[in-house]
Amino acid sequence: MAHEAQVTAAIAYIEAHLKEPFSLRDLAQAAGYSPFHFHRLFLAITGETPAAFIRRRRLTESARELAEPGKRALDVALAYQYDSQEAFIRAFRRHFGVTPGRYRRYDNAPRQPGKPPQPIVPGGSFMEPRIVEQGPFTLIGMIYFGENQKGEIPQLWNDFIPRIDKIPDAQPGASYGFCFMDDRSNPNFWYMASVPVAKIGDIPAEMVAKTVPAHTYAVFTHRGALAGLGETYAVAYKTWLPASGYELAASFDFELYDRRFNPADEANSELDIYLPIRPKA
Repeated sequence: MAHEAQVTAAIAYIEAHLKEPFSLRDLAQAAGYSPFHFHRLFLAITGETPAAFIRRRRLTESARELAEPGKRALDVALAYQYDSQEAFIRAFRRHFGVTPGRYRRYDNAPRQPGKPPQPIVPGGSFMEPRIVEQGPFTLIGMIYFGENQKGEIPQLWNDFIPRIDKIPDAQPGASYGFCFMDDRSNPNFWYMASVPVAKIGDIPAEMVAKTVPAHTYAVFTHRGALAGLGETYAVAYKTWLPASGYELAASFDFELYDRRFNPADEANSELDIYLPIRPKA
């Protein structure tokens, strides 16, 4: 455990100095080891060399900044300790598979007919949704309206889960976080913690039923902790959708929590985000 704590201290040093020059000796000193022993220890615990870890983190953060309006690639390259824009472009392309310029211009990127480009997820992986057709289905659950400023949605789930067994004809194995809004310019939204039902029977007190019509969906799989769910939504709405040739077909989306979802093992946990879509006119 002491070794892990020292490596954690070194990672904290890296995160605090991503835009500053530092050496392996500086890292080793932060961890309290010689450079030789630190290199071996870091590789054994993280599975990456210190240099590979630093390069990955700098490229990940540079991708975040490139997505911001008005950021010049040269300024980003220099900020993250690349000697030239050319060196930055080479490293970025090796890591992400596209140049920084193409990353910023997904709306003009060439693609196969009917196949949207693969947006970059912060961290260096690619995400391409599945396009699926789904018929109508019915949900019963508890509902919240607001901005979720005080963790109301997690509390809604805490209140709802113990009451699922009171829902007649509830179908096992899945739960839905159904979000819809009357006006996308309004920060308030409706959120329904729910389960699918075979039919609408008696609706328990303080619950509601909703039938969702048939739609075509773009389905994004979120992997990992719920804390990163916002990043997956950002990729879906801000990167993929504008470049996809599709538009939203309705003012809702939903999360599907099935047997792959495991908050006790976040590294291996998965859930799906469904966006109702149609081809752009």
